[in-house]
Amino acid sequence: MIKIISNDNFGYVNYNKTIKMVRPNTSLNRRNNAIIRDLQSQLSQMSLTSSDTGGSATASTSSSSDTGSSSASASTSSSSDTAGSASASTSSSSDTGGSASASTSSSSDTGGSASASTSTSSDTASLTCSWTSLRFTGRIPNIHPSSIMAIAYSPDGRYVVTDASDRKLRIWRASSFRTRTAGLVHEITKENSYSSMHSLSFSGDGTKMIFINNDYHNSNNTVEIYDISGRASTWQLSRSLNHEFYRVYACALNHDGSIAATASQDMNIRIWNANTGDLIRVIEGHINKINCVSFILNDRYIVSAGLDRDIMMWEVETGYHFTHMRGHTDAVTCLKVNRDGTRLFSSSKDTTIRMWSLERVPGTGLYTFDCVGILRHHLHFVYALVCNPHFDFVVSTSKDGTVKVWNLSTNQLIRTISVLNHDHHAMAMSPDGRMILTAGIDGSLHAFSDDAYLIISGAA
Repeated sequence: MIKIISNDNFGYVNYNKTIKMVRPNTSLNRRNNAIIRDLQSQLSQMSLTSSDTGGSATASTSSSSDTGSSSASASTSSSSDTAGSASASTSSSSDTGGSASASTSSSSDTGGSASASTSTSSDTASLTCSWTSLRFTGRIPNIHPSSIMAIAYSPDGRYVVTDASDRKLRIWRASSFRTRTAGLVHEITKENSYSSMHSLSFSGDGTKMIFINNDYHNSNNTVEIYDISGRASTWQLSRSLNHEFYRVYACALNHDGSIAATASQDMNIRIWNANTGDLIRVIEGHINKINCVSFILNDRYIVSAGLDRDIMMWEVETGYHFTHMRGHTDAVTCLKVNRDGTRLFSSSKDTTIRMWSLERVPGTGLYTFDCVGILRHHLHFVYALVCNPHFDFVVSTSKDGTVKVWNLSTNQLIRTISVLNHDHHAMAMSPDGRMILTAGIDGSLHAFSDDAYLIISGAA
């Protein structure tokens, strides 16, 4: 049997039961050089197997172990990584906090394994962002003195807005998160705000922002709509939607910011004219708390979900209950729709993410609404998810302390990053898909990117 085992910076060659130690970058005699070239030629034809169990990897061809910030490379390689990186022409990687990049790659979750002869991820090379090499790039402390419960990028990518239990809504210069300073631009104080419910979003055209402002005394619960044209310091309150004694749990705007949807304590959805503040209609149907609402299918419909586990779909113009989607076995925590409106994603306390088809049946006016995939592997509640601009990948955050990346062309988990030492209830992705921010109960943000230069101070 012929094998090479590399450890640290030495290579131990076992060839015909004769063991020789070869130091790297040291001239070898011609015979040894010929042997090594012959072995490498044979190894490049063999398949790889890698597993991550704390810093060791074995393969029938080659393996490397890396527990620092070093890297290992070869014509063909297999790597186990907890803080560093590995690159190869063809590679398989498992990761708990580092990064891996390759021309073609396959990755497995912590404690699992991945194997491939050449490739199991054929579309990686075409992506503008290398999601297989997404990594933790830094912790941004002291964003708020208390738990951050909601976070969103403005549609133009200029600002990041955070909403926390300190009753402050803070607006940050997004570009500052790529440097060693977090640039606070503006702050909005929510007077007498009840701090346990948070929802924050923008209209798709970038003209309005909406967020919850529940009253601490539960007598004047409102949803605030801000006109966000111009600089953040000039953003102004345009409408306040009064829900009186009903606390609000979720809110959303349609693409042009003309219609708002809110979900409140009475388990009803309210449709509002966001320009005038007038209530258009009240929609009844849920039997428990509603956690999330979202506009879909060119803003003609709304989807809502919560503790009753059902995802319900409503016609905006009439309030008609169009359909419902069932499958989750616990509360639904987040809803996201892709840009072309053909897929809906839902995360849940049942530890799964479900994909739902919103495609029209050819030749009819009907839609399918079928569950077309279930993403598993989280070990606890899935709090939030985001989708990259091309909708090739989904990234999720969970109570299990991990961020996971999923390839939607194969519905496979391709990366796990274990760096979250606190619950991170909220997540946002920059409009260009180059950076992801998660918001923690410790008042900090965690940043993730594939760009090596995006190192932020205070890295954990």
